Formats: sequence, C-alpha cells, structure tokens
Amino acid sequence: MRSHALLLVLLVGAACARRPAPPPPDLPAPNAAGFLPAVRAQVEAAYARAAASPEDGEAAGRHGMVLDAYTQYDAARACYERAHGLDPGSFRWGYYLARLQDAHGDRAAAIATLRGALERAPDYVPARIALSSMLLASGDGEQARALAERAVKDAPGSAPARYALGRALAAKGQRAEAVPQLEEAVRIAPGYAAAHYALALAHRDLGHAEAGSRAMSAYEKSRDADPPADDPLVDEIRRLDSGSLVYLRQADQLYKEKRFAEAAAAYESALAVEGEDKSIHTALVAAYFQMKDWPKAEAHYKAAVARDPSFAKAHFNMALVRVQQGDFKGAEELLRKALAADPDDAPAHAQLAAVYEALKEPAQAVGEYRAALQKDPRAQETRALLVRRLLADGRGREALDELLQLLAARDIPPEAARRAVRQAYPKVGTPAQVAGYLKDARRRAAARGDGDLLAIIDAELAALTR
Repeated sequence: MRSHALLLVLLVGAACARRPAPPPPDLPAPNAAGFLPAVRAQVEAAYARAAASPEDGEAAGRHGMVLDAYTQYDAARACYERAHGLDPGSFRWGYYLARLQDAHGDRAAAIATLRGALERAPDYVPARIALSSMLLASGDGEQARALAERAVKDAPGSAPARYALGRALAAKGQRAEAVPQLEEAVRIAPGYAAAHYALALAHRDLGHAEAGSRAMSAYEKSRDADPPADDPLVDEIRRLDSGSLVYLRQADQLYKEKRFAEAAAAYESALAVEGEDKSIHTALVAAYFQMKDWPKAEAHYKAAVARDPSFAKAHFNMALVRVQQGDFKGAEELLRKALAADPDDAPAHAQLAAVYEALKEPAQAVGEYRAALQKDPRAQETRALLVRRLLADGRGREALDELLQLLAARDIPPEAARRAVRQAYPKVGTPAQVAGYLKDARRRAAARGDGDLLAIIDAELAALTR
C-alpha cells in the first residue's frame, strides 16, 4: 500500500514539474489617439517592434518603457508582465513590474516580484530602497529598516536611502535617531519635499516646535518639486520622453516656480516639436500674460482658436489678458465663450463674477459667484467674495448663510474664522436681527440633518447672548 502511495506522490510531483508556466499576457495595443503627434509616432513604433517579435521579452519590455515614460501605466504594466514572463532571468523587467504593481496597489505581488528581481541583482541600491518602502507600508518595519540601513551603508550620499532609513526609524518610534538621517537627506537634496515633511513630523513628535516649523516651511516651498532622481534604470525611462512632453513638463515646473520667461521658452520648444497644438498655444497665452507681453499672448490665442474655436481654456486665458488691459466687456465676451464650451468651469464663473464687479453689475456678479459655488462648493475664496458682495448690497440674511458655510468648511483656523464672522455681524444687522437669522438658519439645518452646522449655529447663538 505504501508503495502505491509513494508512486502516486511521485507521479503527481512529475506532473507538477511538467506543468507549463502560464502564458505571458498579450501585448497591449497602444491607445495613442490622445497623444501629441510626435509622441504617438514614438509609441506606435515601439508597439510595431514588439508585435513583430512576439517571443522577444526585450521588445515587449522596451514597449512598456515607452508607455511608462508617457504615464500609460496600466498598458506598461502588461508589457512588463509579458517581458518578465518571456525573460524571467532579467532583473530590469522584474524591477519595472514591481514598481507598477506597487503603484497599482498590489503590494504583496510587488514585494514578491521585487524580492525575486533582487536575487539577480542584489547590489542595486534603488531596488533595495523601493523594497524597504514597500515593506514599511505593509507593516514589516524591521525588514524595512534593515534594508534601508544596508542601502545607506552602500550609498551614504543617496538622499532616498537616508529618507528610507529615517522613515523606518520613525515608524519604530526611534524619532531621535530618525532626525539625523532625514536632515542628511534634505542636505543632499534641498528640494526633497517628502523628506522635509517626514522631518517636520519627527521634530513635532519630539516636541521641537521651532525645528518642526522650519521643516514644514521647507516642505511647503518644495512640495511641487520632483523627488531626487537617483535611479539609473528609472532615468532610462525618463530619457525615452523625447517628444514635446519633456519640454512641457519642464515648462510646467518653471511656470510653478514663477520663472515665466523660461517657461515660455520651454513651451515654444514643445511647439516646435509638435508643429501646432492648441493646448501649447494656450499655455503660452498664460505665460505671456504673466510677462505682460500682450501681442504674443494675442497671437497664441488666435492660433489656438484657429484650431478649435470652442477651446474653453484658450478663451479663459485670453479673458485674463483683457482684464489686465482694462477691457472688461471683452473679458465678459471671452468668458461667455468659455462657459458655452464648458458650463461646469467653476473658475470661469468666478472670474466672470469679478468682471461684473468691475462693470458695476452686482446682481450678475452674485449670480456668477453662486454658479461657481454650485460647481465647486469647496471654493471658499469665492464664497468669501460672495459674502463681501452680499454685505455691500445690504443682503445680510443671505450673507450670514454663506458666512456659516465658511465656518463649517474649516479651511481656515476656527478662531480666525469665528473672528472674521463676528466682525461681519454689524453689517448683517442688529444683534436681534442676527439672532433671528441664525435661528432661521438653525431650523433649515435641522430639517436637512446637518449636525455639524447645527453645532456651529448653537455656538454663535450662545456667543450673542453673553
């Protein structure tokens, strides 16, 4: 009997050994319709090469790298899975696949894939840093710390390695030990926003208020900057972005930094690559608006609408030029065109309200402020402008409703919000009138079941009766 059982085990084992590996996923056809022309040609060429060699893992992986460069992550992941299946001994495809698995939220698969890849290239520090981050996020702080320590030992000048170790130490409650690592990370890479933020939290938890405030201020200044590039394999992907997008990304960053002349030059370079594109022309309208170069802004606006007369963003950007020129009627006409193309554009409604303020048409301004808030109720700056307009028009009851919404939004410190609201009460009416308006607002909030607003109104009523 035992011999029969042993034979069965051997047969099952042999069958399992002969079981073929699952086939790699199909090569995804690119959806390049929305790409700019130069990028579309690059993507389609990479796909054609991969499709012509269906058993070539390198070709599939290279197609994935091109898609990855242009943020087509789902399709890129499928390409990396195919490349990894065709060439399982390649570290590169396993590493790229793990990155996108993790970004997609499939952390367990990412950790397994990256562990397998590191068996083939154990000395690649960026992969060890990536694995440390994944393990920390999955709750395995001890292994995360060990990997980060080894990364710092092998690459002491790596800001990401220092950041990884600082985070791992902080997660284990060793904040005093984390601070020097995080400080070294921001010394190496002064624009490393995530490291500044982690440092601010570590200082806060240690009770270092002044140092924490400095670190948080540095974070706020650098929050839009890219993290330090310290990964040769990822750099290879970035270098594939050789179309106009490389100029556009540079231009967008320069614009955020208020370096408008340099941003305009980068946008012009992107335009030279693409030939003509309405979005790039429209970005140039904004750049030249900031530089007060009205003729160039006008020229790019005309070029944009020549390609798409209903392009809302072009009309909006040119409206800002008209406002600066003092041509409020011209701005009104352009904003109406923008809203005809995109009625849900809250900033266009808000800007049109400001134009009506300049044209001394308060009723139309109120209507546009309300339209903007209907499209984006979180736009508290717009709500504050509506309050100011309503108070100026003697519409205190309506203004009070909006003031209460500002209190409920909690977008500004509660004490500052209450102080601003109470300073507005004399413009709303007498104390008795304000109390009556608040009671009416309370009834409406109760009917809606808005508990947060009820609590705010009760606090205001109590303050009035003191």
